[in-house]
Amino acid sequence: MGLITLRVEYRKRRTDGVLPDKAVEDAKSAIRWLRSNAAQLGVDPSRVVACGGSSGGHLAASLAALDEFNAAGDDLSVAAKPNLLVLHYPLLDFLAGGTRKLPFLDALNGDKALGERLSPARHWSKDLPPALIFIGSKDPMFESVTAFVNKWKAAGGKIDLFVGEGAGHGFSNTRTWHDRTLPQMESFLQRAGYIPSPTK
Repeated sequence: MGLITLRVEYRKRRTDGVLPDKAVEDAKSAIRWLRSNAAQLGVDPSRVVACGGSSGGHLAASLAALDEFNAAGDDLSVAAKPNLLVLHYPLLDFLAGGTRKLPFLDALNGDKALGERLSPARHWSKDLPPALIFIGSKDPMFESVTAFVNKWKAAGGKIDLFVGEGAGHGFSNTRTWHDRTLPQMESFLQRAGYIPSPTK
């Protein structure tokens, strides 16, 4: 379809002993590296799509919404904000819930101030990139994600939502849902002019 895909690795608490702010730094550095090497990679630096699921969805949204958390040594003249977002069951607000066994703030050692700073939903504005969001109706983040989408659509934000009825976290990555969610992504990219529409 004419897309070039890069998979970004980022530091994690479990393997690297860091909090999610370092993961956001890594994601921003990756986008800046991509744009700085666009010619060599054959990439259009003005048509960068950030896509991720769960914590990866949080990072993709953070690229668009969070101005801080830039790595030392990054060239800040190179934009880290993507041009489109595809977010699968993303964590958008560290202060909005979780499950009884896994409060989202636990990932931040209970630091509410850092949670506010790291929550894309709390820093969104209607001029941010168009986004397509997938969420299952039984996902622990369903209420916070749908409330966010409704708020920003009402404010004029360009956000599309696909709800997997009866589905839980990670649903779009299953065989059951793959054939229903992939066409949604293709249509979103077609409407934006990033991939060609199918010929009739």
